[in-house]
Amino acid sequence: MLGLRKLVFCGATALPLMMAAAFPAMAEPVLRTGERAGAVIARKAGEEVRFIDVSDWRSVDLKQDLLSGDILRTNAAGQLAIVFSDRTQIRLGRNSTLVVKQITTGTSADTVLQLQSGTIWARAERGGSGVEVQTAAAAAAIRGTDWTMTVNGPNTALTVLEGVVQLSNPQGSIEVRQGEGAAATIGQAPRKVVVVDSDDREQMLFYLPPREAFQRMAPAAQPLAAIRRDADRILSIPPDRRSSEDLLALAEAQMSLESSGRASETLALINRARLSAGQQARVTLIEAVLAAGENRFSDAAGLFEQAERKLDGARRAIALWGGYYARSLSDPSRVEALPPSSGGPEAAFLRAYALGFLKDLNASIDALREAETRFPTDASLPAYRGWIALLLNDRDQALEAINRSLSLDPSEPTALEARSHFRAGFQGDTQGAMEDLQAVLKVTPGSSSTWNAIGDLQSTQGAAREAEAALKKAIELDPQSPVPHANLAIFYLDTNRISEAKREIDAALIADPALDQVLIARGRYYLQIGETDKAIDDLLAGTTANPADAQGQIVLSAAYYQKGDRIAAEQAIDNADRLDDNDPVIAALRTSVAIEEYDSHRAILQAREYLRRARARGGEYSSLGADQQAGSTLNSAFRFQGLNAWGEYYSDAVFDPFSGAAYIDEGIRGSSAPFANSYFYGADIVNNGPNANIFSSTLQGLLLEPTLISAPSRGFNILQRPFLEVAIGGGVTSGDGEAGYTLEAEVQGYFNLPMPTSYYANIEWQKMPESRPTEAVSSLDTELEALGGNAFVAASPTFYDHVVLYYNDSKSNFDSSVTTSEFPLLFGIPVAGTFPLDREREVSGTARNGGIGWSHTFGDQNVLNTALLYSGVESDDTQYLEFDDGTSLPVLRTRGEFRREAYIAGVSHAIGVNNLTWRYGIEGGWLDDRQRQSAENLLPPFLGGGTVTIDSSSERTAVGRAYVDLLHEITPELKAEYALFGSYVDREDDRRARLEPRAGIAWTPAEGQWLRASFMRSSIDMSTPTLSPVAVVGLQPNRFEVGSGGYADTYALRWDSEWSDILFTALEFQHQELKDPQIAVPLVAVPFSTPKGRIDRASLTANLLLEHGFGLYSSIAYTESKDEGRGTSTAGGALPYLPEWAGQLAVTWVSEANIRATLAANYIGSRDSQRGVTLDDYWTLDANLTWEPFDKRFEVELEARNLLDRDFDVDVATPGWGRSFKGTVKVRF
Repeated sequence: MLGLRKLVFCGATALPLMMAAAFPAMAEPVLRTGERAGAVIARKAGEEVRFIDVSDWRSVDLKQDLLSGDILRTNAAGQLAIVFSDRTQIRLGRNSTLVVKQITTGTSADTVLQLQSGTIWARAERGGSGVEVQTAAAAAAIRGTDWTMTVNGPNTALTVLEGVVQLSNPQGSIEVRQGEGAAATIGQAPRKVVVVDSDDREQMLFYLPPREAFQRMAPAAQPLAAIRRDADRILSIPPDRRSSEDLLALAEAQMSLESSGRASETLALINRARLSAGQQARVTLIEAVLAAGENRFSDAAGLFEQAERKLDGARRAIALWGGYYARSLSDPSRVEALPPSSGGPEAAFLRAYALGFLKDLNASIDALREAETRFPTDASLPAYRGWIALLLNDRDQALEAINRSLSLDPSEPTALEARSHFRAGFQGDTQGAMEDLQAVLKVTPGSSSTWNAIGDLQSTQGAAREAEAALKKAIELDPQSPVPHANLAIFYLDTNRISEAKREIDAALIADPALDQVLIARGRYYLQIGETDKAIDDLLAGTTANPADAQGQIVLSAAYYQKGDRIAAEQAIDNADRLDDNDPVIAALRTSVAIEEYDSHRAILQAREYLRRARARGGEYSSLGADQQAGSTLNSAFRFQGLNAWGEYYSDAVFDPFSGAAYIDEGIRGSSAPFANSYFYGADIVNNGPNANIFSSTLQGLLLEPTLISAPSRGFNILQRPFLEVAIGGGVTSGDGEAGYTLEAEVQGYFNLPMPTSYYANIEWQKMPESRPTEAVSSLDTELEALGGNAFVAASPTFYDHVVLYYNDSKSNFDSSVTTSEFPLLFGIPVAGTFPLDREREVSGTARNGGIGWSHTFGDQNVLNTALLYSGVESDDTQYLEFDDGTSLPVLRTRGEFRREAYIAGVSHAIGVNNLTWRYGIEGGWLDDRQRQSAENLLPPFLGGGTVTIDSSSERTAVGRAYVDLLHEITPELKAEYALFGSYVDREDDRRARLEPRAGIAWTPAEGQWLRASFMRSSIDMSTPTLSPVAVVGLQPNRFEVGSGGYADTYALRWDSEWSDILFTALEFQHQELKDPQIAVPLVAVPFSTPKGRIDRASLTANLLLEHGFGLYSSIAYTESKDEGRGTSTAGGALPYLPEWAGQLAVTWVSEANIRATLAANYIGSRDSQRGVTLDDYWTLDANLTWEPFDKRFEVELEARNLLDRDFDVDVATPGWGRSFKGTVKVRF
């Protein structure tokens, strides 16, 4: 079973200011004894705790455990983030006091907190114990919700952000719902005061981390444009002619434009003995900023103070603010007044930033607005305002501020960087976003935050090599910053590089152990190595430190789902949706959950929402074809409901040649098999289904995404994690009163150390006897016994190199016997009368396939695939005839043996350039064929018997294929594909080369309407998978077989129409011209062949989505064909076994009881046999039911064919199957 879905969570965009961070811990937390009530996740400045067993107040340290009875308080600058043991998350605001009265874990008792003063934001877990928050005026009873509460003297105010809260006191009680506010005063009943429509972010008590201020601290105290001009002037001076002032000014410029390392190198060149006192102070100012960047805050504080006294006014203001920040960071318990408002725009920004730290983000924005009035020509102030507005998700203000900044200075780097986030995140304009970031690098090539943003953007575009290089560059420029380390860790986790991710997480934790991104990254790490409990602890901590991180909530939801806690998982994903209702990943996750829970209707709704959100990003995402993951998810949702044609539309429309899932979808889609020539039930001649190319598509998909080969059947992989699953099963079959048996076993799994590796293996045995009544003397008795297995191992030695090994082996034995009185010819001589003739046949076959493939990614949309492939086929067909009229008389024994081994090597390269994607390659090798035919006349010698004839041959054939295929996106609505294949065959008596053109066009004239046309010539079958494209604009030829010198030209037209949310139709026409077609004949070893044939087939399919889990599927096909050869029994007429009309009407019902059932009525029209005899049309009614009870520990499958037991023939004197049943049970471990 292929794991066909993988959700990828890219690291959240790293804005230069993170929304919540804390100071590094300055001391070890106090060890406590007793039941742990919670722990401090983040702190700010001056926070204190009074332990229940100690009377004195003391500073709060990070990771400090809390017990019931402890009291926490903050001052005018302080804030705390706490996770309690019952998973309640709390953020305590400024000037607040909270008493931890009672924390309950694993009991039905409520957690009790007392807010004596100040403000809290909190989130209680759904399904857990309740939370009661007591105040002097009222008590709030909470069950699984988000809320804020403020206590100001006798007054209590409550705002409910999600869920329901009961606010009560002795005077009364009210129920407060999402979006509502309420108030209570001592001695008065609670009352609703206002209906609020508040952005959650404004309630979550965010502040700006002070360390980031040093990244924006410019020792030159000038606008960046002036700094850039000064730097260019100095760099134009030969190095040996630069003065000390030149070097000093260059070092100041490099602090803003390049990197601290370059500035340090320049400082080392200065002869300090020649510097004036003012210049010495400027050097000291640079050294102070360097020390702060290295987290040496105490040293930095001294250097700022030393520099301050001899600096000019603008630089003195920077030194004052630098000292303020450094002292605050060196001693988190320290609280001091802000420096005086003086200096230029740089100091105004530092003051606004400080207010964002001491108060909140809105206070920072207000200060920046005021500063803009004082410095109206400065471009940096509105740029910073736009940047902080983005953190608050205030898009209108962000855009206004960014545009204002760029109108003052089109190259202002902060504004350009902020606009890049806006373009990529809200407008889907990744190309424009990258242009903005590249423009920033022209001004400030040493900006770590810019390289970090470039890495994040390239990661979302799938440019893995480029993203990794950019993130490493960001770390090189600012090794002390935890942000690029955290983002690189998330990138490595996205790409299953677990060891590298752990290294970066450890580095980020050293820099800042409380940064939310780091905690979330470590939570993901634990999740992806299978330690779910540790993952949840870190993810709760990270989402408490930053409750507005929607990506963190998504990963937390994934952890809960994988733990089996559905209620908490749903709460986390609802939180993510409330925080960012534009994120497509949320809808993708909900789709996967709905499919897992057998909620097909919700799966389709969420898959559509996934696509809507993906396209709503605009820009290059606005067209359907730009959203491969969304379209593939819709394909899965519709197929789960039995609406396959609708699913095909989406998988075809979003095909991405660099996506492994796209090739898997392509293989599942396949094409139609129009010939009704199968002796066994199960063949579908009406609908598309996997064809001979499925293994080619699967191999190509696995080379791009090796993890697709396996996925847990119980649960699902939201994030790739280690697993091992074993399943065994068996069942019974019944056909025409004969009982058969099946057995199967399966093992699959994944591990990520020492390298990401997925594996899958299965083995299946079945024995199916049947006895079909005939008009002959006896029934037609058959028995099929088959044993087969597959094994795949797919690994990634590096992220840019994938290796796939596979092997499959199958053995089958088919016996048939019948006694008939029809024997018109005996060795070519007409025989009069009727002679009972026993016909016995035994066919045994073995098929083996194996190979190894390697894929290497050079860069974005630049992939090389290679493969060494082997296939081997052996078949033995023995037939025995005897007259049996009371006395046996052997007549004839024939035996045909065939052996083929194929050895093929192939290499292909795919590269995308703008709107063109080239796929080209070459493959070739040889086929070794051996065959032997023998016939023994068993009649007595006096009747001419006793003779044996033997004919054998062997042959080696060299084969080769070269191809080039071009995908061309002319516009988002118009796409074309052009290809040229060249094939070569060289055998002893035949050498042939052939050009095989292919072309197609796809056009979307209106939303939901898709027109396609294609031409494809197909010929040589190398007996192994191919690395070449198998479809043209998503269309594949209807299935056929041709001889070794044959080929087929296929002209295809298709019109897909999504008329509404419940109705879809597909109209398809294929005209095929076949040279040397080969058509299998039921129970006959030699296929029907003719030199030339033509097939015209039109089909109309409709899918209707109904309520209550029902989906209706109908399809009708009309086929007209002609045998254009000579000398065959059907010459001039229709090709054999092609029904003129065929159709299917099916309904699929999906129930949340983990049941999926399908009832299908099938019609096969009249058709000719290979002898030219017309076979009557017939109807069959089939049913299938799958049930996965007990958390999918078991899988029960029941299948019924020809429920009405209709009689029909698949060939002359060869009856079709009667009422047949199959039932299997599988147990998973």
